[in-house]
Amino acid sequence: MMNLTVVTSLLVMVAISLQSVEGGRKCWCDARVNDVVIKNFGVIASCGGWCGCRNDNINRCGLTCDEKVHQWAETVCLQKYKGQQVRSHFKASNCKTGDGKRTFTCDPPPVCSKKVTKRVAHTCYKVVTQTVTYPCLRLTRPWG
Repeated sequence: MMNLTVVTSLLVMVAISLQSVEGGRKCWCDARVNDVVIKNFGVIASCGGWCGCRNDNINRCGLTCDEKVHQWAETVCLQKYKGQQVRSHFKASNCKTGDGKRTFTCDPPPVCSKKVTKRVAHTCYKVVTQTVTYPCLRLTRPWG
C-alpha cells in the first residue's frame, strides 16, 4: 500500500512538471513568396494542457493557415507583391510543419477615393474639402 502511494505521488509530480514544460501546443502561420516570409501571423490556434497532436486545433493547423493566408492575400496583401504567388507555411508545435497545399495570388484591394467636406473647429468653422483614400470593398456574388 505504501509503495502505491509513493508511485502515485511520483506520477503526479512528473505529470505536473511535464504539463508546465509543455504548456499546450500552438499553431504558427506565415505567408511566403518564393520561401521569403512576407507576413507573419504568429499563433493562429492552440490547445492547452495535455492536448496531443490529434487535437483539432493542432491537426488542422495547415488548413487553418491556408484559410488565413487566402483571406489575407485577397484583402490586405502588400502592394509590392501584387500578382505574385503566395503560399502558407505552418508549424504545429512538434507535431508537424510544412507548406500549405495551395497557392494564392497576392491581390491587394483597390484604393478608392472620395471628396469630403467638413468644418474645421478653431478656425471659425472654415469649410474644407479633402480627398480621402480608403480600400474599396469587394462585392462578391454568392451565386458565382
